Amino acid sequence: MLLLSVELENIKRYSQAAFAFPEGIVAIVGSNGAGKTTILEAVGFAIFDHLPYPQSDFIRRGQKSGTVKVTFRSGMDDRTYTVVRTCQGQYYVYDPELKQKPVEQKADVQRWLKAHLGLAPTTDLANLFVTAVGVPQGTFTADFLKTPTARKKVFDPLLRVESYKEASDSLAETSRVLQTERGAIDRQVAGAQARLSDLGPSQSKVAEVHLEQRQTALQLDSLTAERSVLSESVGRLDQQVTAIDGLRQQVALSEEGLRHLDQQVKQQHEQIRQAESAAAIVATHTVDHATYLAAQGAIALLEPQLVARATQAREKQVQEGQHVKFTTLLEGLKVQLTELRAAAQEREALTPVLTAWQALEGVGLRLQEQDRLRQATSQQHLRAAQQQATLTARHITMAAEVAALAPHAALAALVPERQTALQTAQLAMQQIQQTEAALLQCDQQHQAVQRGVADFQDKQQRVHQETGRLQALLPVARTLPTHQTALAEQLHAVGAAQATATSLDEWRGKLAGGMCPFLANRCLNLAEGQSLDEALTKTLTEAQGQIAVAEGEVAGLQVLVRDAQAAVTATAGMVELQRQSLELGQALATQLQLLGETEASRQVLLTQLGQCDTVATALHTAESALTEAQQAALAAAKVAGLRALGQELSQQIAVLDGEIALHLTTLATMTDLDGQLAAHAQQLARTTDPRPRVHGLDDRLKERPELEQRVVKGEALVTQVTATLTLIDSALAETEGLMAAMTGERERLERHQAGYQQVLQHQVLAQALPGLQVEAAALGQRVTEVQSSLQVQSDQLTAQQGTYDAAAHLTSRERLQRVLADLERLGERQRNLTEQATELETRIRQLQDLQVQSEEWLLAESELDRIAEFLDVGRSALREAGPKLTQAYLTSISSEANRLYREITGLGWVDLRWADDYEVVLNENGLDRSFATLSGGEQMAAALAVRLALLKEVSSLDIAFFDEPTTNLDEERRRNLAKQLPQVRGFRQLIVISHDDTFEEVTDHLLRVDEQAD
Repeated sequence: MLLLSVELENIKRYSQAAFAFPEGIVAIVGSNGAGKTTILEAVGFAIFDHLPYPQSDFIRRGQKSGTVKVTFRSGMDDRTYTVVRTCQGQYYVYDPELKQKPVEQKADVQRWLKAHLGLAPTTDLANLFVTAVGVPQGTFTADFLKTPTARKKVFDPLLRVESYKEASDSLAETSRVLQTERGAIDRQVAGAQARLSDLGPSQSKVAEVHLEQRQTALQLDSLTAERSVLSESVGRLDQQVTAIDGLRQQVALSEEGLRHLDQQVKQQHEQIRQAESAAAIVATHTVDHATYLAAQGAIALLEPQLVARATQAREKQVQEGQHVKFTTLLEGLKVQLTELRAAAQEREALTPVLTAWQALEGVGLRLQEQDRLRQATSQQHLRAAQQQATLTARHITMAAEVAALAPHAALAALVPERQTALQTAQLAMQQIQQTEAALLQCDQQHQAVQRGVADFQDKQQRVHQETGRLQALLPVARTLPTHQTALAEQLHAVGAAQATATSLDEWRGKLAGGMCPFLANRCLNLAEGQSLDEALTKTLTEAQGQIAVAEGEVAGLQVLVRDAQAAVTATAGMVELQRQSLELGQALATQLQLLGETEASRQVLLTQLGQCDTVATALHTAESALTEAQQAALAAAKVAGLRALGQELSQQIAVLDGEIALHLTTLATMTDLDGQLAAHAQQLARTTDPRPRVHGLDDRLKERPELEQRVVKGEALVTQVTATLTLIDSALAETEGLMAAMTGERERLERHQAGYQQVLQHQVLAQALPGLQVEAAALGQRVTEVQSSLQVQSDQLTAQQGTYDAAAHLTSRERLQRVLADLERLGERQRNLTEQATELETRIRQLQDLQVQSEEWLLAESELDRIAEFLDVGRSALREAGPKLTQAYLTSISSEANRLYREITGLGWVDLRWADDYEVVLNENGLDRSFATLSGGEQMAAALAVRLALLKEVSSLDIAFFDEPTTNLDEERRRNLAKQLPQVRGFRQLIVISHDDTFEEVTDHLLRVDEQAD
C-alpha cells in the first residue's frame, strides 16, 4: 500500500484541507495543537475503522457532518483507489479510473480493504492500527510495560493465537452433530426391524387375495353372458311397447287436431264478414283523412318558427337588463379613475420630502454605529489593563523562583554518569535474576519433557496394540458384501415360504370331502385313496420344514453380518492409527533429544549463579546516587522552563501595551459623539415622517392600470349589448303574421278529425280481407288431409296390439334386474380385492425398500463412526498447533526486530528478543535486560523495531506512522533516532509526526501543518 493523499472536510479544526504523501520518509511537522495527529486519526477512521473517541467529537464544531477521503495505491493490483467515509454513515470505495464505486456499506468495504492490504479475512483492523500501523501518541512503549497477562490481551489477537483453539472448539459442534445423526440412524434401524416383521404375513395375504380375484372373475364372465341375452330380449319388447305408445299418441293428437281445425274454419268466416264491413267505412271517409293529414303538415312547419320568435323575445329582455347593468358599472369606474389621478399628483409632490427624511435617518445610523464602537473599545481597554496587571505579577513571582533554583545545576550535570552506573548494576542484577528464572524454567521444562517421553512411549505402545488387533479383523470385514447378499436372499425365501404355508392352511379349512371349489367335482390330481385334506396337510408340512431350515440359515447369516459390520467399522481407523504411529515415533525422538538439551542447559545455569550479594549492594548504592542527581536535574530543568515562560510573559505584556495605546487613541476621536446624538434626536422630533402617507398613495396607485383596462372593457360591453338589441328587434318585426296562420290550420284540423279517426279505426281490418279469403281455402284442404292420416294410424295400432306379449316382457325384465344386481355386487367385490391387493403389494415393496434402506443405514453408521474418529484427531492437532505456530511467529518477529533495532541504534553487538510472554529483552555481552530496565531511548528504539517487525509479519503492509516518537528522549537521542530512521529497510513509506524540527533534515519530504490553516 502506498498512501497518496488525505482530504478532510469539516473534521475537527479543518473546514477544507488536502495533504499529499509521496513515497519515502515523510515528516509532518508543526506546533502543538496544529492538527498533525488529526491526519493520522483520519487514516485510522477511513482505512482501519478506528477512532479513539465518538464521531461527534471528530466533526468540526458547528457542523452536522464531516468527510474523510484517503487515496492510496493498492499493493494487490497496483491501481489507485479512494476510500470515502462520512460521520453520517456513508462508507464506500471509489475507483477514479473507472469512475464507479466497487464496494459500498461498511462490511463490504472492510472485506475489500483487508484483501487489498494483504491481510487475513479475520484480522481486526482497529487492533492492527493501534498496535502496529499507527500507534497513538504517548502509547508507543506503553504496551511493552504492561504485565504479561495484559500484553497477551494486546498481541494475541494480532498473532491469532486463539484461532486454532477456536477452530478446534468449532469442530466440537460438528462432533455433536455426528453423534446426533448416529442416534437418529439407530432409532431408524430399530423402527425398520419392527416394521420388517410384517413382510411375511403381507406376502401370504396378497396370494389369498389373488386367488379370490380369479374366482370372482369367473362368476362375472358367466353373469355377463346371461346379461347380454336378457338385454337383447327385453330390448325388443321395450321397442314394441314404445311403438304401441307412439301410435296411441299419434291417434289422439290427430283427433285433437281435427277438432281444432273445425273451430278455426268457423272463426275464419266471421273475420271475413268483419273485414268487408270495415272496407265500406274506409271508402266513405277517404277525403276527410287526406285533408286532416295536410293540416298536420302545415302545423309542423309553423311550430318551430313560433318557438324561435318566443326565444328572441326572451333574449331581448336579457340584453336590456345587461345594458342597464354595464352602463351603471362604467359610470362608477370612471369616478374611481378620476380619484386616482388626483392621488398621483399628491404622490409626486411628496417625493422631495421623502428624500430629505431618508438622508436624516442615514445620519442617525452612522452616529449609532460610532456609539457601539466606542462602547466595545472601552470594554477591550479595561480587559487589556486587567490582563497586563496579572501578567506583570506572574513575571515578578517567576523571577524570584528562578533565583531560588539556580544552585541545583552542578548536581544535575552528574545524572548521565550515575545513570550509566545504575544501568551497569541493573544489568548485572537482572542477569542474576534471569539466570535464576531460567534455571527454574529449565527444571520445569526438564520434568515436562520426561513426562512427555513417558506419555509418548505409552501412546505408541497402545497404538501398536490396536493396530495388531485391527489387522486381525481385516479378513472378517472383507466378507460383509457376501454375507449381506446371502442374508437378503434367505429373508426373501422365508417370506415366500411363509406366505405359501399360510395360504395352504386356510384352504385346507375351507375344503371338505375332496371337492374342487371351482368345478364342484372330486379333484383328479389326488393319489388313489388320498383325500384332498391329506394332500394339503402333506404339502403344508413340507413347507413348514423348509421355513424352519431357512430361518436357521437366516439367524446364522445375521450373526455373520453383524460380526463383519463390526469389523468394517473397527478397521476404518487403521490408516489413521498408522499415521499416528509414525507421528508418535517422530515426536518421541524429538522429546528424547530435547531431554538431553535441557539437562545440559541446567548445568550451565548452575555455574552462572554466584556473585548475587555483591551485585545487590552495588545496585542499591547506584539507585540512591541517581535519585539524588535526578531530583537536582528536575529542579534545573524547571529553571529553563521558568526562564522561557518569563520571556513569553514579557512579550505578552509588550503586546498589551500596544493594544492599550491603540484603544486610548480611538476613544480620543469620539469626544463630541454625545452632542451629535442629541442634536440629531431634536431634528427628528421636529420633522414629520412622510413615509406612511407615501406608502398609502403608492398602494392605491398600483390599482390605476387595472382600473383603466376595466373602463375600456366596460365601454366595449355597452357597445356590444346595444348592437345585439338592434338585431333582435329586426328579427321580431319579420315574424308578425305567424300566429294567424297557425290558428287557421288548427281550425281545419278540427273539422276533419272525426272522418280521420274512422279511417284509422277500420283501415287495418279492411286491408286484411284478401289474406283472410286465401287462408279460408287452405284450412279446408288441411281438414281433408288430417282425416286421411287418422284412419292410417288407427289401422297400425290395431296390428301392433295383436302381436305384443306383456307377461313374457315382465318375466324377462325381472330376471335382467337380478343379473345386473349380482354383477354390481361382484364388481364391487372385485374392485375391493384389487385395492386390497394394490395396498398389500405397495406395502411389500415399501418393506423391501425399507430392508435395503436399513442395510444402507448400517453402512452410514460405520461411515459416521469413521468421521467422528477423524474429527477427534483433527481437534487434537489444532489444539497442539496453536502454541507451536505462536512460537514460530515470535522467532520470526524477533529476528526481524533484532535487525531493525541494530539498524536504528547502530549497536551491532546488542541482541533483541521478543519472549514467549511478549517481553522485549535486550542481550548485551551475554547479559539480558528486560524492557522496564531500559532507558527511554532504548525503550523507544526497541518498541519501534518490534512494532515494525510485527507489522511485516502479520500483513503485507509497507507503511507505518510514528506519532511523536521522540517522547521521553533527550536532544541527543532524538537526533540519533532521526539519523537511524532512514536506515530502516523494507517499507515504502514511513510517516513521522513531530512538533519539533528533529526530523526535518533527514526525511525525504516535509509536510508542515500551520495552526492557522483552517
